[in-house]
Amino acid sequence: MLKDRVSVNQTKIYGLVLLNLFILFYVLMSVPARADHEEQNLTILYTGAVWGEVKPCGCNEPENLGGILRRATVIEKERSANKNVLLLDAGDHFKETTDQGRLKAETILEGLLEMDYDAALLGEKDFIYGEEILNKGLFHRWVLTNVENKNLRPGKTVKYFLKRLDNGTIVAIIGLMGPELLHTKGQTNVKVKDPEIELKKILWELKVNGEKTGEEPDIIVLLTHMDKDKAKEFLKYNEVDIVINGHLDEAKLIINPELEGKKIMVHPRDRGQYLGKISVVMEHKKIKEISNEYIRLDTKIKDSERLQATYYKYDKKTKQVFQKWLQDTKEAEKRIFIDSIACKMCHRYEYYLWKKSKHFHSFHESLRKANKVFDPECLKCHTSGFKQNGGFMSVNITPRLADVQCEACHGPGIEHIFAIMRGNVAEKSRQHKTYQRLTEESCLKCHTKANSPEYKFGTYWERIKH
Repeated sequence: MLKDRVSVNQTKIYGLVLLNLFILFYVLMSVPARADHEEQNLTILYTGAVWGEVKPCGCNEPENLGGILRRATVIEKERSANKNVLLLDAGDHFKETTDQGRLKAETILEGLLEMDYDAALLGEKDFIYGEEILNKGLFHRWVLTNVENKNLRPGKTVKYFLKRLDNGTIVAIIGLMGPELLHTKGQTNVKVKDPEIELKKILWELKVNGEKTGEEPDIIVLLTHMDKDKAKEFLKYNEVDIVINGHLDEAKLIINPELEGKKIMVHPRDRGQYLGKISVVMEHKKIKEISNEYIRLDTKIKDSERLQATYYKYDKKTKQVFQKWLQDTKEAEKRIFIDSIACKMCHRYEYYLWKKSKHFHSFHESLRKANKVFDPECLKCHTSGFKQNGGFMSVNITPRLADVQCEACHGPGIEHIFAIMRGNVAEKSRQHKTYQRLTEESCLKCHTKANSPEYKFGTYWERIKH
């Protein structure tokens, strides 16, 4: 009896083992195929034509877009959602050669490093301060395939850049600049080569090296900075998958993405107001689907804590620039601006019309709320006579000239007052050309496409017509 009982238990054990093996086999068969054969998602985030926009001015709500703080927040979010993210810039980070413009340039370079850009191309505007500012900056992932610049410190630039993503996808980034944009006459240390010839060389090099190592790029991205039609020509190369062209001729120039099969060419939106996002679905190491969208960097996006210190440093230095100008100018003040109270004596109707307009509180409402009361780029359009002899200096020194008053449009009024006192108004008014009838051009000095995109002279003039 004991022998029979053992036999039954063994049978049960064998049956249990077979059942477990069957379950294990079923589970293994249910596991997806190897990663090489799975659909894999890749995200390419890109910017370009930022033009020194560190933070939007905020004086016009529809244009309160962009800034490095909001951009960094979205980048962090995208990276947390997908490990396979590539971050690129297609050039023109800087804009104008002013003291404040230089601070912006330094801040943007620091931001590229803080946001951990994988690669960036230099545009023609990025050389407005010479190479010194690029050499001093810590960012060193500039991709210049067809530009040789011996003024740049060794190690700052590369001919091309390879990035292996977490899913095993290998992306090659190549950077090409249009020779017509960079004026190198007389510069022996700078040479711009034919972009098409240099591209062919790099494509050949990538192929040869890939055959040796067994790691050819799965995707080739071109960062270009040139005329859009010339940039599009590069899509004809079988190896090229994506072209990101950073050259925009003017603000608000919207060039829609162009798809050719499973290839795409895109342009960034100006001033960093949107973050470009290319979504790629890979299968068998080939592009299966590709699409583009623009992420609107509006007030709904919180400022990144990671970049706060970088922005505060810029803000502090901007205030120092303003204070230095103030100190240098203070002793040279000559009172030729009189303020709107003086105008009220004779122009009561116009004065009360002005008080009902947005010009009346353009400083105290707008700049104070945005903490921009020391920002030179904002003060010139939110005060009267800023950086003009006897014009606005600071809210403490010349509070009477805060806001957009009569003289902001008509010019300083001291001669007009003297003419009235002398009794020869007609003669002096003819001499004082600033008091002639204003035109649309007078308003467009501040109501630019960038700051006031919805501005229409006919509509706006009706609100303050006098």
